[in-house]
Amino acid sequence: MPFSYTDTRSLCRIGIITLVAIFGLVSLAKSCPFCAGVLPSFLDEYNDLSEFHIAVCIKCQEQPNEPGLYSADFMVVEPLKTITGRSKRSTFTVTTFDLLERNQTFLVRGYGQEDEFQWVAPTPIESSEIDYVLRVIQFAKSNASKLDKLKFFFENRDSASTLIAEDCFNELGKTSLEDLQLLKPILQAEKLKESLRNEKHTTDRKRLDWVLLGICGQASDATIFDELLEVYYKQRQREAETGVLIRESIGLDAAISTYITLLGEKGLERIEKEFITNPKCEFSDCFSAILALRVQGDDIKKIPQARIAQSLALVLHRTEMADLVVPDFARWEQWNYCDSLIAAYEKSEKDDLRLRLPIINYLRVCPLPQAERMLESIRMNEPINYRRAQTLFPQLEKAKIK
Repeated sequence: MPFSYTDTRSLCRIGIITLVAIFGLVSLAKSCPFCAGVLPSFLDEYNDLSEFHIAVCIKCQEQPNEPGLYSADFMVVEPLKTITGRSKRSTFTVTTFDLLERNQTFLVRGYGQEDEFQWVAPTPIESSEIDYVLRVIQFAKSNASKLDKLKFFFENRDSASTLIAEDCFNELGKTSLEDLQLLKPILQAEKLKESLRNEKHTTDRKRLDWVLLGICGQASDATIFDELLEVYYKQRQREAETGVLIRESIGLDAAISTYITLLGEKGLERIEKEFITNPKCEFSDCFSAILALRVQGDDIKKIPQARIAQSLALVLHRTEMADLVVPDFARWEQWNYCDSLIAAYEKSEKDDLRLRLPIINYLRVCPLPQAERMLESIRMNEPINYRRAQTLFPQLEKAKIK
C-alpha cells in the first residue's frame, strides 16, 4: 500500500533510530532484505516451543466465572514435541478466548517450563496440512540439506491452504540471499513474472518474487518492471480519485533493486534519473529507491559500493531526505563525501537534528583531518548536539584510512 508523505517520513525517521548497527559497523546475519512480513515458521516454532502436538478437541465450554473465556479439552493425535511426556491419546486442557468446535483437529503449541507454561491459541488444521507439518518436523529432526528444505518450501508456496502458503513464505522470507541462490536451478523467470502479475498475491510475496527473479532472470526480463510500474502508477491515480487505499502494491523497493540487478549500470542510471533526481518523484517512491540502492550496496553487490554511493549522494540535494543516506556513507567507508556532508551540516538549521546527528556520527568515524576539525568545532559550539550523538551511538570508533 503506498504511504502518504507524512506516514513515510515518520517511518524514515524511525528507521534512522534503528541504524545503530549501521553506525556501529556491525555485520549481522540477514534474511531476505525485502521480506518485512516474515513471522516465525513452524520450523522455528518447533525448535523454540516446549509442546507441539496435533490434537482433537473433545470438549470446549465457557468458564462459569469468566464470560468470554473457554476451557478446551484436547486429546493428542500426534505428539510432535513434549517436555511433559505426553503421548498419543494423552489429554490436556487449554484456556482460549474462542469456542472451539468439538472433534475438530488443531495444531496445539505451548512454551516455557512446567512451572511457567503458556499455551498458544490452537490453530485449526486439515488432513492435508497435517502431512505438511509432519514433513516440516522431519526436517527439524534430520540433517536434510539447505537445498532440500528450500525446494520443499518453494514447491509448496502456492498451496491452496493459507496455513501452508504462509508458512512457506515465512521460511523462504527468513532465508539469506546467499542461500536463496541455491534455488537458481529450479527457478523459472516466466513463472515468477506470472506470480508478480497475480493481483491476489500480497506485497510481501511479490517482494520475494522480485528477489528470486533477480537470481534467475536475464536482462530481457527487466520489461516486467515497466509493465508493473504502470500498474503501480494507475493504482495511485485511482487512490487519488477515489480516496480508497489499495492495500497491496507491487513491492516497488524490491522491483527497483531487481531492475538494477538485471540491467546493471544502465538500470542504475535510469533509477537515478526517474526516482532520485526527479523533483516530481514522490517522497515514498524516492524512499523505495533508496532502500533498493542500500540492498544493492549491502547484499547484492553486482555494482561496486562506490558506484552505488554516487547514486545515494544525489539524495543530498533533496534536503528533506538527505539524512537517510548518511549512515550508508559511514558504513561503506565512503570518506570522499566528507566535504559534502560538512557543507550540508553548515547549511542546515541548528535544530535540524534529523540531519545533524547522522553527520556528527559520520564525522566521528571518518579518519580524514577535516572531519576531526569539524568535529572539534561542533564540540565547542554545539556541545548539546555532540552529547546527543554520543548518547545515541556510544560505541563508535574512528576508522582507519585504507
